Amino acid sequence: MANTIDLNADIPEKEFTDIELICRAADLEVTRSDDDTAHISFRNVPEGSFAKAENNKLIIDIRKPSVTEMIFHNPVRSRSCRVSLPEKLYGSLIIKTGLGNGSISGVQCSTAEIYSGVGNTSLNNFRALKELRIESGTGNVKIDALECGSLNIKSGTGTVKVRGVSGGMDIKGGTGNISYEGSVNGDIDVKGGVGNIDLVLDKECSGKYKVNTAHGIGKVNISYV
Repeated sequence: MANTIDLNADIPEKEFTDIELICRAADLEVTRSDDDTAHISFRNVPEGSFAKAENNKLIIDIRKPSVTEMIFHNPVRSRSCRVSLPEKLYGSLIIKTGLGNGSISGVQCSTAEIYSGVGNTSLNNFRALKELRIESGTGNVKIDALECGSLNIKSGTGTVKVRGVSGGMDIKGGTGNISYEGSVNGDIDVKGGVGNIDLVLDKECSGKYKVNTAHGIGKVNISYV
């Protein structure tokens, strides 16, 4: 059986402005720290996983477990990665998760890219000045209190639920309901395969921008409040 480790690391914010986080098979939680230091905690992750600051970037890499370790994994000890980030505006944020849920809250950045294989993705109190891009394979995507320059979401299987403010919006879903509630200051393009599309938009958006929707099986509901 492959070896697993627990690891704690503290990295001062002055050592990085960009973030790249790869979590191949563990639950991920990203929150805001109470000081000027990033606090990283790994639990029961494969040996070789690491966290470091290099070339002005915080790099966190949770390695993929071996097949043997996946089969004989002790369910009592869950795999997890918890990251607390200092409150500041980061440049780029890239998060890639393979198998596991991802939760991100209280983060501010210029651009963000979030890729999820299998697992739910949730964002809360999240700000991306230029663009937020999310690609999800299997799992729900839920976003609350969002502020971003433009929003781009691609979802395979799972619901997409967003509340917030965006400069423009492009959402493509496969199987699952899609809903957006809030203000959009740009064109809106929403395409779904199987499932309903529900858009509840600020009344000030009415008539200002193009709204394009398309779906296979399901209903489309658009309202302005």
